[in-house]
Amino acid sequence: MRKRNWRFVLAGVFLIVVAIVIFISLSALATQSNDPAMVVQTAGQAAGVAGGIGVALIISGLIGKKIS
Repeated sequence: MRKRNWRFVLAGVFLIVVAIVIFISLSALATQSNDPAMVVQTAGQAAGVAGGIGVALIISGLIGKKIS
């Protein structure tokens, strides 16, 4: 039997929400930039890192810890 770590799952969901907010907010600022393509690329990288860490936390939390 494995015990799920719900704190990891909730932290992962929070990071995915933060990634979405980062991407939307920085993409909105791209229209005012001199180089909008670079701003969107940077926003995508930052959101991708946050989202990837969030997914890893969710998977790790759902797998859980083995209890005896």
